[in-house]
Amino acid sequence: MNALLVIVLMLVLAGVQAKLPALAGLRLEFLPAIVAYSALTFKRGRAVLLAFAAGCLQDALSAGPFGVTGFAYAIAALVIAGLGTVLDRNLPFIPLLAGSVASMAGAIGAFCIIGVTGVAVLKLIGVALIAGVITIPVFLVVDA
Repeated sequence: MNALLVIVLMLVLAGVQAKLPALAGLRLEFLPAIVAYSALTFKRGRAVLLAFAAGCLQDALSAGPFGVTGFAYAIAALVIAGLGTVLDRNLPFIPLLAGSVASMAGAIGAFCIIGVTGVAVLKLIGVALIAGVITIPVFLVVDA
C-alpha cells in the first residue's frame, strides 16, 4: 500500500514541481525526497525501481537526455538502501542527508552531460540543501 501511495505522491509532486517558479535560479525538487523515502523504507529492488521511475519522470519534465537522471537516482537509491541497514531512518538528519544525496546524484548526472561550472556547483549545493529539507515533511506525510 505504501508503494502505491509513493507512486501517486511522485506523480503529484512532479506536476507541482513543473509549475513552480525558480527562486534565485534554483528550482524546488520534490522527487529526490521520494527517492530517499523509497531507499530508506522499501527493499532494495523496489527502491531502485521507484528511484528509476522518479528519475525518468524528472527527465520527462526537463530538456536533458532521457534516462540520465533515472540512472543517477537508481544509483543513489542503491547506495542509500545499502546504508539503510546501519542508519536509523527515524533520526531527522538521516532523511535530510538522504534527500541531499539523491539530489546531488541527479545533478552530477546532469554535469556529465552539460559540464561543470562554478555557478553550477553553487546551484548543486543550494538545490541539495533544499531537497534535503523537503525530504523531512515527505517522510512525515507518507509515514502518517
